[in-house]
Amino acid sequence: MNFDQLGGRRFLIAQQVLVVSTALVACGKITSGDWVTVTLGIAGVFVAGNVAQRQIEAKKEANGTP
Repeated sequence: MNFDQLGGRRFLIAQQVLVVSTALVACGKITSGDWVTVTLGIAGVFVAGNVAQRQIEAKKEANGTP
């Protein structure tokens, strides 16, 4: 399976966590405040991962390694 066509692995995992946390709110298992915490956390991890990946790619490009 080509994850890049679907947005990448990180995106799919973030999307799944958001779907599960939304379902938990709908079932009354977690509060809306907990949902906000999960959403902010997953968004932060997603953004931090993208920034780290870009930095690694930039360093590789600067060093001339593929």
